Amino acid sequence: GIAEKSKLDEASKEPSVDRLVAEVESIAQLKVDLYPNPFRERVNLVINNPNEAHVTIAMFNLAGMRIMDIFEGALSADQSYGFAIAGQGLDSGIYMIVINGVGDQRIVKRVMLKR
Repeated sequence: GIAEKSKLDEASKEPSVDRLVAEVESIAQLKVDLYPNPFRERVNLVINNPNEAHVTIAMFNLAGMRIMDIFEGALSADQSYGFAIAGQGLDSGIYMIVINGVGDQRIVKRVMLKR
């Protein structure tokens, strides 16, 4: 009775723990490249993704203001994604490309715009 119930409870928790670990690993394993850096007119963001992940990608200035949304959605496993980010209307300076994953997972890349 009691022993069987505790085994059942433990077994029912395992998939959610495994799923959480998979989600945490998914963004940690992203390979992110930004080029050219510094840039003048546009910068290319390339993401190679070994695992499926849901992400939001945005550009912020150093004051923490969101300048633009770049992408929100699912990245399929074993795919490469490219985004061309235009610098029109932006002042010279340093900007941050922030990739947010599940929970507190975050990747931050700095890029410089030179006019």
